[in-house]
Amino acid sequence: MDLPARLSLPEVLALAGYSRSTLRTRQKAGRMPWPIDRGGRGGIYQRDAVLKALGLLEEEPTDPAGAWAFNPVAYQTALAADRAGAKLQRNRAKPRRI
Repeated sequence: MDLPARLSLPEVLALAGYSRSTLRTRQKAGRMPWPIDRGGRGGIYQRDAVLKALGLLEEEPTDPAGAWAFNPVAYQTALAADRAGAKLQRNRAKPRRI
């Protein structure tokens, strides 16, 4: 499926085949996710949460950017520097004037 990361209410209803009242009943029962509030402009739903609730998503999505990825080379460098008692170089930029 090629769906956007955020879904509107009509898209969720079409995907699930539910009416609005059925969707609200399942949200209250905890079987469907609640929308994300956009400050009075209607809610949007997270695609992965909706697909998981419908049983269409088999595995947890992974972060393709690897925001929390482990870098073994940087770890070994930091560990070796710490063992040697050396200070790591830090980027100390001058504060900017506003």
